[in-house]
Formats: sequence, structure tokens, C-alpha cells
Amino acid sequence: LREVRGIGFFYALELVADADSGTELTGEQSLAVLREVIPAAMAEVGLVTRPDDRGATMLILSPPLVSDRQVLDELLAQTDAVLGAVDRYVAGVAAGTGR
Repeated sequence: LREVRGIGFFYALELVADADSGTELTGEQSLAVLREVIPAAMAEVGLVTRPDDRGATMLILSPPLVSDRQVLDELLAQTDAVLGAVDRYVAGVAAGTGR
């Protein structure tokens, strides 16, 4: 995760291969993350949101405008699970066990 940006109830989480070094995802990795990894992880945890690739590899969050603490806590847990799936994919690629 490189950066979280947004305001109110609309946020974009920008994903990279390595935040410490600033290494970007390759085009192939970005497509796999957006079209395979994130959708599968979202389905597994019941997260309804959308990946986005307009200029960067991102996960867009826009919770309901009438969210309470419980809804936001659930959203954060689901988002953490999705980001964990992305981390595992990227680590697998780096280790040569993924694509």
C-alpha cells in the first residue's frame, strides 16, 4: 500500500509491489491484482467495492453515507483481508511461486 487518499466517505488505496522501495506493480501484476486477486478476495470476505486502474492500481472505498462504527469496523476488516491477499500474491511473485 503506497498511499491512502480521499475525503469524507470516498477513498482510494494505491497499491504497489513494494511501498518501501517504491517499486510499482508490473502491467501483468496490476492486471492480475485488479482482475483476479482483488475480486476473489472481495467475494471471499463479502466486500462490495471496486478496483480501479485509471493511472494507478487502486482499490476504491466508498462506504454507505449512513455508516456507524460497526459498519466501518467491518469495512476495515474486509479491506485488510483483501490487502492481505494482494500482499500474498506479490510475495508469491517475488518468490517465484506466483506469476
